[in-house]
Amino acid sequence: MENTKLILSRRLIIRKFEKADLEKNMEFIEDPKFFYFTNTETKEELIEKTAKYYKEKEDYKFWHIVKKGMNDSIGVVKAFDKNEGVGLFIIINKSLRNRGYGREALEAVIDYFFTLGEKKEIYLKAEKNNGAFKSLIENLNFKKYDEDTKYSYYKMDNLDYMKYFAIFGEI
Repeated sequence: MENTKLILSRRLIIRKFEKADLEKNMEFIEDPKFFYFTNTETKEELIEKTAKYYKEKEDYKFWHIVKKGMNDSIGVVKAFDKNEGVGLFIIINKSLRNRGYGREALEAVIDYFFTLGEKKEIYLKAEKNNGAFKSLIENLNFKKYDEDTKYSYYKMDNLDYMKYFAIFGEI
């Protein structure tokens, strides 16, 4: 699976990082969870590292979420292979949360992996104290399958996706 495809939604473009992104306000880099899943601390390091990964790894799924038209940075999505499916991490810029961008980006990426990526399951984890994200995950019909002291773990299989699509017309 090549990571040069665009994932489009109503208001967003989910695409690979580019050198021009260095000029953008990528406030998600300051989120502690961002370092956890990328091991980068600066914009320059992020662009350099992702460019290297795009070139060397065909299956590296790391996208920049930008607003259509304005091309403003909204956040980041990282996908990784897990079992017969894919795990997702998503971070939306703190100043842009509670505007539906997280849901819209997640819906677009879920649709991408179930339709074009032909994955059987999608996995997410949410910190137990992140009520907004847990609510979003549950509203998208993810099922909790495990938890530990810090996280709740969720998954959606392609049958759940088809049921949700049949009921609501779109995810």
